Amino acid sequence: MKLRFQICLAACSLTLFLSPGIRAGSLDSSVLQMFPKNIAEFAYANIGEARKVPWFAQFEKQALPAVMRDFEESINAPGMQADFPVDQVAWAIVSTNEGDESKPVKSGQIGGVAIGNFQPVQEEASLQSQHLITSQMGDRTLFSIAGGPDGIFFVFMDEHTVAFGPRKILEHMIRAHDGEEDSLLQNTEMLTRITQADGGGIFWGVLNDSATQMAMGQLVPEAGMFPQAAQLISKMSALLITVSESKGMEARFQAVSASPGDALLLSQLLQAGVLMKRYRSRQGNAELAEMLDGVRISADGNLLDITFDLSDEQVESLVQHKTFALEAVR
Repeated sequence: MKLRFQICLAACSLTLFLSPGIRAGSLDSSVLQMFPKNIAEFAYANIGEARKVPWFAQFEKQALPAVMRDFEESINAPGMQADFPVDQVAWAIVSTNEGDESKPVKSGQIGGVAIGNFQPVQEEASLQSQHLITSQMGDRTLFSIAGGPDGIFFVFMDEHTVAFGPRKILEHMIRAHDGEEDSLLQNTEMLTRITQADGGGIFWGVLNDSATQMAMGQLVPEAGMFPQAAQLISKMSALLITVSESKGMEARFQAVSASPGDALLLSQLLQAGVLMKRYRSRQGNAELAEMLDGVRISADGNLLDITFDLSDEQVESLVQHKTFALEAVR
């Protein structure tokens, strides 16, 4: 499964491929209900607040999922008359396994919800005048963003929310919203993690067990040199990520291990991996070595806690080097 959470994961030089001052408002349950029950990853960005950050404009272009970029580019294209003041966005990797939640979530199937203040009647009329490809689902009109009748669509759910994604994913989202299939509100485990992360920063996200194990393997690949690391990572069940802004970037990763002993041992292995990377970086990448000096790794019960700070200048440097580009880590 391709990891689509780089808006938070790639926010850290700790990924070694190189997702507070501002706080996000809590997501309403009506937004969560728009997502189907079976998801692997859930992410949130407070776009309205993030636009105030000097490095965000370039960061957004590199880090947002392709479907979100397609949505923004489509609604802001020349000739478009509708006004889409998007303040917040939430998205998830959604399963397309019809009725079989035991199968892994397919890669790249992202559905999202843009939150703002819209005028559906006027904006739909404006969009219709652009002769976009449309499709009907009940009394709702789906507008094509890219890829023709089987590509990416968006739909006004109400005056505050627009849902977008591949046609089949959007159908799942509409049915979940209308109560015709289980929604994220019925996924107790994921909902609990989302509640813990919600409001924690301008970006935050939650990964389930399989996505967590993939992410942790990417965070510090040097840890893979230690035989115990892979086994410990394979037992992890969740990962919470928050990225906040306060004179730079503050990020925190909280990974749920199988036991306090596992968390402690893995923290020691990751510390050794970061130390190794820091030493190698000093030979040819002093800037990265300086960033790694701010990494803090510890264990708290069964939680593995990784935190770091970057200045605005360091974040801007990483952006200039396209550190956060999704294509670089696919």
